[in-house]
Amino acid sequence: MSASNPPQPNQNQFKTPISIKDFDILGELGRGAFGSIYKAKYKINGEIYAIKAKRQDYYKKYPDAEIDDLREKEILYDITKKNHPHVIKLYADFQDDEYKYLVMEFCEGKTLNTLRGNEQNKGYIDQNLVINILTQLLETLSFLHDNCHIMHRDIKPDNIILDQNNNIKLLSFGLSAYLENPNPKLVSKKSLKGARNFVAPEIIFSPQPLNYDYKIDIFSLGFTIYSLMNPSAGGKLNLPQETKGRERIDNNLVNTFYDVWLIDFVKLLYENDREKRPTAAAALELLKKNPNYKLDTK
Repeated sequence: MSASNPPQPNQNQFKTPISIKDFDILGELGRGAFGSIYKAKYKINGEIYAIKAKRQDYYKKYPDAEIDDLREKEILYDITKKNHPHVIKLYADFQDDEYKYLVMEFCEGKTLNTLRGNEQNKGYIDQNLVINILTQLLETLSFLHDNCHIMHRDIKPDNIILDQNNNIKLLSFGLSAYLENPNPKLVSKKSLKGARNFVAPEIIFSPQPLNYDYKIDIFSLGFTIYSLMNPSAGGKLNLPQETKGRERIDNNLVNTFYDVWLIDFVKLLYENDREKRPTAAAALELLKKNPNYKLDTK
């Protein structure tokens, strides 16, 4: 299954009960400390999925992980029902004595941290592509924040896939939480997790209890685009410097390849002061109103 044409979720998609024996494992897509993600084919209909498998002994070591997994599952099912084109879908979950499984959309493409500029651009990624990625991510975050009341909390280049048509898909909702939800177990403002290069200062530096909102995702988005616009030697992404002490090192996005208006806009996204940082919807409106903005989807 490609990201551009995933099967739509329905209650008859899988037989009941579902088992890992119903799938042919085609390869490993990623590995973590307590589990892996696999590319798998469902034997009954031949469709390709991504299966996240987490070992049951993980929950004995980290009891709070049960709540985190509940949030992830409910969030993904919620998003899947709303069928947003740029967010990964969850189709089924099940477990056995050894693992808990999530059966998700398999997305063809490459993660943003593998993007490379060409020699003609001196290693820089084409500006039209940067604007296209930025626009789609702002649209996606506006949907998550305003329609779903969800904070992703782990926006970074390796959690975003770009397909052959330059459409993005946002992955990895394991750290996500609702900011507003009738079920208090699904609401959380306690996370200190996330990729330190991309975490907003109000998470790193705030005194307990933490006080943050959807704008943490905007900060992380800003540094994600920052990394795309700053190739290092060999064309690899040049990540923002990690926070040291009580202040984040000033990451100046200065180069002569990109237009000044775009550089200034991205700086606004990773503004340290949360009050000055725009919401996703406001940032998207501001971007599209810029007289220099042009979205090239070719």
